[in-house]
Amino acid sequence: MTRYPGLTVLVTLVSSTLVLSYINRIVERPFVHLQRGWRTDPFINNIYLTVITMTTVGFGDYVPVTTFGKIVTLGTALWGGFIITLLIVSVNGKKSILKVSLIFIKANPNSNSDFITFSRQQSLI
Repeated sequence: MTRYPGLTVLVTLVSSTLVLSYINRIVERPFVHLQRGWRTDPFINNIYLTVITMTTVGFGDYVPVTTFGKIVTLGTALWGGFIITLLIVSVNGKKSILKVSLIFIKANPNSNSDFITFSRQQSLI
């Protein structure tokens, strides 16, 4: 997690997309006859709905019919906002921490503090 935070968040994003898509399929599948224009039978439709919801695009072409399906979709939207934010922060944060560490090392080359030792170890990665 600390060595590759972006990869960890990306794996979490992909696995949660598959799990939430499957939960949505289980919830909505018995009510296929009520759905307007889309079917939950192909799993790709559920993945599409989950990705569109997680990225907060929300085209509106696929919508859940059941109350529990709407609750799952709401949870998917909240989780998607959280996990996408974590992905952006982890990728950007790794670069920012290394830049700050290198600037601090250049400004204080003779310092013997623990932060400098930690920063030098991090900058070698």
